[in-house]
Amino acid sequence: MSTAINPPGSGSLASSDVREPLVSVTLPVERYMGVARLITAGVGSRLDLPFDTVDDLQLAVELVAAAAFAQGEQATIAFTSNGSELTISISPPDGRVLDMTRAGYDTAAPVRLRDLLEKLVDGIGTSTEPHPAITLRKALEASRP
Repeated sequence: MSTAINPPGSGSLASSDVREPLVSVTLPVERYMGVARLITAGVGSRLDLPFDTVDDLQLAVELVAAAAFAQGEQATIAFTSNGSELTISISPPDGRVLDMTRAGYDTAAPVRLRDLLEKLVDGIGTSTEPHPAITLRKALEASRP
């Protein structure tokens, strides 16, 4: 497991773009999802997000990791913010995983991962630069009490 923690400067986040990740962590998916949840909560706390928003973000990260990574694989989860939006990048999965279906409680009614994520975050996408990743976006102002 490797980590690179780059906290923003002291005080509140700057309103300009933050080019370096607030936090970036690479970890084995099946054994360290608790660590990913903890880091997600820490970033959410740093950004003054309410509990229910942090809980949604934790669940979204877990859903992507569970769907996109096989046992034994490593995921890199990076959190960045531009002051108005939090972006979570999860790599290196194939973006096609967003359209995969997983059976819910009713096996006759499969649900796409994208449909689940749309309930939890404000935006979902894929990127190829600097590496393939699924990106989740959450507006910060709308999340604050």
